[in-house]
Amino acid sequence: MNDNIPVNPDDVGEAEKTADLAKQGSDAPLYKPEVYAPRSVWFEFFLGLFTFTISWSFWTVMRARDLKRMRSNNFVPWLWFFVPLVVLASLIAYPRMFSELRTIEGSRVNTAWHKTGWLWIASFVFFSLIAYFASDLEGYLWVWFIALVVVHLLLCLLHFRFNRLKHHDAQYLEFTGRRSWYAWWEWLLMIFGIGLVSLLVFGLWDEEQVTIETLPSTYQYQDEEHGFQLTINGEQWRRVVVGTHSDGTAEVEFSNYSDSAYLLVFEHEDSTLNSIASFRYGDMFSDFTLEPSCQEKRELNESQTSVESETVCLSEVAQDHEMSVSKLIKVGDFHYELLGYVFDDKKQYKEISKTLLLASQSFSEIEQGEAQ
Repeated sequence: MNDNIPVNPDDVGEAEKTADLAKQGSDAPLYKPEVYAPRSVWFEFFLGLFTFTISWSFWTVMRARDLKRMRSNNFVPWLWFFVPLVVLASLIAYPRMFSELRTIEGSRVNTAWHKTGWLWIASFVFFSLIAYFASDLEGYLWVWFIALVVVHLLLCLLHFRFNRLKHHDAQYLEFTGRRSWYAWWEWLLMIFGIGLVSLLVFGLWDEEQVTIETLPSTYQYQDEEHGFQLTINGEQWRRVVVGTHSDGTAEVEFSNYSDSAYLLVFEHEDSTLNSIASFRYGDMFSDFTLEPSCQEKRELNESQTSVESETVCLSEVAQDHEMSVSKLIKVGDFHYELLGYVFDDKKQYKEISKTLLLASQSFSEIEQGEAQ
């Protein structure tokens, strides 16, 4: 549609009617719909990045309100708050938004996206899904971050499209809000977001500081000084400095990268198996979120003529699962305890609990000829 084709007044909004009256030289007072002032895309990009897409929900509400005032459509602006948060909603909402934009742009600006609009929507949905699923995968934080940046860039591109339309129709619109910097409530979002990002960066730095080595999927650890060994079978495990999960009295510590699970080995001197098992049993009860169900198993180690004990405690909290396992063995004059713990959602718990139980089964004294 170009400027020479007559426009049906019933099909246009207030801004378009105002523009047509101005071009026709009408003496009637011009009504200027009030819309938010155009603002640099960089302000939106950093605000969205530091608030983890929350600010884009508010941005979408404001753009829906702008279109409602410019086109007199039946948009309900507050419902648009959920569009960036619910991926499937974008498949319905954004085509409607683009349709409204094309109608306005096609009549005067002639910058409609046409087929590229669907490419934008497909890219937005694709990278939003990647960001959503990557956030639940251990060790793939970089994938989540890249996908999040791409989503922000796509929304910045859409913001630029709105800016271009507003600049073109500036004489027919009444602008409100800031053209630069942020409103007070946006500053609050920004400060809160910067705090979260700082904590995230500190957490990543601290994770590197406590990590001694990243473990392969199957890892055998032998402590020849104390005479015990264990095997860890699982992805995304690491050996960490002593004191990361214990009070500093452990002999060695292992943790998964999400810190939802750990394996610790303690040396107990001048203690009997019964006293250690009783202490750990009570400790497990006090540490669990809800009262667990526990089971202890003891068996004779014929080669060492000593008794070994294994206690497993289980509990469920809503959709999360909690487990603790304690394995006691005797090496020489000392008892050594392997303590494992996990608290995670059902999917992660299923794999991690297997790792803990297999480690407990493998926890034993290094026999002659087994030392590496």
